[in-house]
Amino acid sequence: MKQQSNKKLQVFGIGENVLLPIPQVDKRSHFDPQNLPGVILNCNDEGLYQIGTTAGRLEAQYTGGQLELSLSFFIAIEDVPNKAITLREAILHSSLSKHHQFCNCTGGCISNKCKCKRSKRTCNSKCHRALTCHNKLTWTDS
Repeated sequence: MKQQSNKKLQVFGIGENVLLPIPQVDKRSHFDPQNLPGVILNCNDEGLYQIGTTAGRLEAQYTGGQLELSLSFFIAIEDVPNKAITLREAILHSSLSKHHQFCNCTGGCISNKCKCKRSKRTCNSKCHRALTCHNKLTWTDS
């Protein structure tokens, strides 16, 4: 039985670039990538692969069935930081939208008590609906 399943699993070599599908629950916007690019760092005796990304090496290990060979070269083994990260951290690092944080301020977003102002971002409509905000982008600013 195990031999049959091993035939179905794709075998990768160390240093090959692969794509790891991002779970639906971690996709924040339509602009975020569908797959996380990475490189094979290691393969153990059970056929589980350790993947490295530009943010670090993933803590979890993956089977060949969970990975897809990439036709493009994204990252070399030497470019992977020696830092263990979770899949979610790697997804946040590669995200295009950078997952805006919301402040929920009631004081007009004037001081650094506002999360958005403190991180040098403008507030958006999801922060606080129709409240007065001095940290919003207006048409005259652009």
